[in-house]
Amino acid sequence: MTSTQSTGALLRTLRADLSLREAAKKLDCDFTYLSKIETGSMSPSWKFLKRAFKVYKVPKQDQIVFAYRYIQKFEAFGMVEEHRLSLL
Repeated sequence: MTSTQSTGALLRTLRADLSLREAAKKLDCDFTYLSKIETGSMSPSWKFLKRAFKVYKVPKQDQIVFAYRYIQKFEAFGMVEEHRLSLL
């Protein structure tokens, strides 16, 4: 499983019993965008992840653990600077 797929799987789990369209409405995004993220064909922005954490009421300590892992993945590709500025 790639990092994109694991992020998508996490979001799908957090969505729980909400339909894709219901979740997209709560997240203020198009349902096709959310679907692409959940299936791993698209990587979400950090801004979107922060919004999802708020909507899904993810505890702050879990957000911090996820942020650490998220940043590590971007460091591997030399893309971390743009994301460091907007951490939690």
